[in-house]
Amino acid sequence: MNYTHILFDLDGTLTDPGLGITNAVMYALERYGIRVADRRELYCFIGPPLVDSFMRYYGFSAADARAAVDVYREYFADKGIFENEVYPGIPTLLARLRAAGLKLVMATSKPELFAVRIAEHFGIAEYFDCIAGAAMDETRTQKWEVIEYALDRCGVADRSRVLMVGDREHDVLGAARCGLSCLGVLYGYGSREELEHTGACAVAETVEAVGDWILQKEDINMYDLDALQRDYVRLLIRGGLNLQPGQKLVISCAVDDAWFARLCAEAAYDAGSREVVMNWFDDALTRMTYLRAEDAVFDEYPAWAAAKSDTLADEGAAFLSIHSSDPAYLAGVDPDRLRRSRIASGRAMKHFREMASGNRVSWCVAAIPSPAWAKRVFPDLAEGAAVTRLWEEILKAARADRGSAAEDWRAHSDELRRHVEILNGYDFRSLHYRNALGTDLTVELPEGHYWAGGEEKCLGNGVVFSPNIPTEEVFTLPKRDGVNGTVVASKPLSLNGNIIEDFRFTLREGRIVGVSAAKGEDILRDAISVDEGASFLGEAALVPCDSPISRSGVLFYNTLFDENASCHFAFGSAYPCIRGAEDMSEEELAARGVNQSITHVDFMIGTPDLSITGTTHDGREIPVFVNGNFAF
Repeated sequence: MNYTHILFDLDGTLTDPGLGITNAVMYALERYGIRVADRRELYCFIGPPLVDSFMRYYGFSAADARAAVDVYREYFADKGIFENEVYPGIPTLLARLRAAGLKLVMATSKPELFAVRIAEHFGIAEYFDCIAGAAMDETRTQKWEVIEYALDRCGVADRSRVLMVGDREHDVLGAARCGLSCLGVLYGYGSREELEHTGACAVAETVEAVGDWILQKEDINMYDLDALQRDYVRLLIRGGLNLQPGQKLVISCAVDDAWFARLCAEAAYDAGSREVVMNWFDDALTRMTYLRAEDAVFDEYPAWAAAKSDTLADEGAAFLSIHSSDPAYLAGVDPDRLRRSRIASGRAMKHFREMASGNRVSWCVAAIPSPAWAKRVFPDLAEGAAVTRLWEEILKAARADRGSAAEDWRAHSDELRRHVEILNGYDFRSLHYRNALGTDLTVELPEGHYWAGGEEKCLGNGVVFSPNIPTEEVFTLPKRDGVNGTVVASKPLSLNGNIIEDFRFTLREGRIVGVSAAKGEDILRDAISVDEGASFLGEAALVPCDSPISRSGVLFYNTLFDENASCHFAFGSAYPCIRGAEDMSEEELAARGVNQSITHVDFMIGTPDLSITGTTHDGREIPVFVNGNFAF
């Protein structure tokens, strides 16, 4: 259990005050010559501060609205206060939460005097440690003011362990302003759209579901987003990087996501890190640079930046990259500038790239949602709801949605290892890919190759780490000049801040000799021409169609996720999955068929009908994939 205090709204959350409030509003409006035939038109008054509602819905001035509230209270204090009823199941819910050791607080925009009378009249006051409401003199009416007042009265020190529960947008927004999450309820007067749009961490449809969510019942997946995020952070630091005491950590993160970087830094120091070094970036400034900087800038890369990365890698630092960019944040940028910039950075960062791809340092790539990315993935949802939904999908993909991320990730890694061992046992000479999209491709594998997946061993310090979270793949490298046929992409590709759609490659003796795309063909052609090796394949990865990411049906527009929904290849640099590669020179690796490039771009080719047949060195044909999934 992660919460210590639960703050409950009153109207629409604990009680249904519809009759009393609407009668009192009608009474006040009649004083101003306004008659309302259907009381349902006045349900909008339930929850928000009354002054705001009179001004918003009937155009009253501030002075008239305050006067109308006084008239409202004439009726409400005498009759309306008890024209009310407790929602069925509320006493049971409150008793259940109290029995679990939680402190309960009422935080309502209703005047505190009225809130106390209502709670006592209906027999629920005994469940609350504190009842906090608005002031009669209108000095404390906004929801955030009431919440701050309640927190102060209760002496709450750690707001991360406090949850607000309410039925309207002002509950969600007020909680957010005070640094709290808010669980929305649908049995009151708010809608799912209203609650999700304003950023409710979750929505409960029934009174019973409120208790299930708070008490982290097993069948509630997203029981506490804050707690799950922290569990995810621990997975990245302890399971992804396997950070060691005394080791430096380098975090690359967007400035807008500083809060998450701080959580990672805190977890790193808890693990004994010597120092956390930050590399900040900003998508808006990066785009501005590509659009407005002098042209010569894109043929350069700061020597100090390359030296910093090289030095930290040579010192044995671990590297964590947090992705959150809008997949199309560089749309419309000159493709030639993107290509030249990639060439310049690739050359300057050669040493660091070889250290990472050769597993001489431990590294991990992960992701968190940004509003722009979330809206691209879920365009039909409001921004707040889209971000929450993308968080859910990211945590599910990372096996971090149940509060036991480390254990669940370990079990997943063990399953990946089983497939790796089977594939290495066959020692295939080649693989033949076919599907109805038009893929018909034969891929030779280098002599002495091996399959890898899930976890890697850092050659620098011997620790085991997970380079990608999430991952569903097992992978090896194609022989550089041994790929022939046609391969058709099954998903769009987010490349250099652009979206490439409906594309295919034709390969002959390993080289990409034909390219076509319905959208972004010029970007794609530039990408495979940044150097000689960019037009050859560097990775062949197997991912079953029944992987969790594939089953989700979500198109992430982010290779870290989309590659784990589908078998894929990468053009460009190969991970040197050759036995003894750590002792080979570049020339020796090239002679063994290892492709070398400054780029490495994954693209997805898996489909539900994909078949892959492996041919062994003695000529046996072994089904590897049948109908999009492993045959073993």
